[in-house]
Amino acid sequence: MTDHLREALEKVLDAYDARRDAERLRVRKLEQEAEDFQARFRALRKDVVRPVLEAAGTILAERGHSFSITEDEYSATAGERPVEAGISFRLAPAGSGPAAQAGDHTRTFSVSTRHYNRMVNIDAGAAMSEGGMVGSKADYPPERVDRQLIEEALVRFVAGVGR
Repeated sequence: MTDHLREALEKVLDAYDARRDAERLRVRKLEQEAEDFQARFRALRKDVVRPVLEAAGTILAERGHSFSITEDEYSATAGERPVEAGISFRLAPAGSGPAAQAGDHTRTFSVSTRHYNRMVNIDAGAAMSEGGMVGSKADYPPERVDRQLIEEALVRFVAGVGR
């Protein structure tokens, strides 16, 4: 083997290794950002959203309405659509039958992740579709989601269900 061949190949391989290392760092950074986002959402769900939903549920139950609260964790399986992390408040106004079931969004208020853009989505199904929050207007950076925002959105949701 000539010195020229060794030097040329080592130069090419060094450049390849540098690109591969940079890609590994980029992927690891993205994975860490995703993990951090999910951890922030879990804390937000536990410390802000769930207490508001429970307090609202207590008030509604005092007036004869029923509700349920469910939570989902983020999961992504190769070849399948990811399941976003979230918390849902399903409402059954007094005299209207059982609380909304999974898949029935007309009486469901949900706060969930948008993993792809690291946003938090507030969705209140059909009750909010008329003049309420729709599309990107319902997406917030996690730091903007606070008790007041959740309370205001939930009050609008309950008002919409009551119409």
